[in-house]
Amino acid sequence: MGDTLLYRWDGLDWDELDGFHVLRNWPGDPRYDETSAMEYVERRNGTFYLAGSRVSLASLVVAYRDGAAPETIRADFPTLSLEQIHGALAFYLGHQAEVDASLRDLDAKWAEIDRAATPPGPELQSRIEEARKNLLAHRS
Repeated sequence: MGDTLLYRWDGLDWDELDGFHVLRNWPGDPRYDETSAMEYVERRNGTFYLAGSRVSLASLVVAYRDGAAPETIRADFPTLSLEQIHGALAFYLGHQAEVDASLRDLDAKWAEIDRAATPPGPELQSRIEEARKNLLAHRS
């Protein structure tokens, strides 16, 4: 990659490599600085979050794994900047084993909560069904 910046867009620096535009300071960039990706993610209560927000890194990683582009992810999380999303994804790519282990732990916790949950009793189920019928009748 060249030493001169190709262009800057939405707070991100882009360069050219083999005819492709690539994001600078990404894990594949030889000048990658891991500390800059780390400033976008913090660990709270054993879970990764985007720094200064309530958005979990897991939310972004799931969307990213499903093939969503950073711009699409931003549309789903309008409180985040594109820079934050790229930074968080850079962190994920640079710490994939650690983040994936955290996601597995999170899945295990949710599975345990699901197993421990008790279904509503017959009385509550009846009340819910009655309310649903009333709601549908009013919409008709």
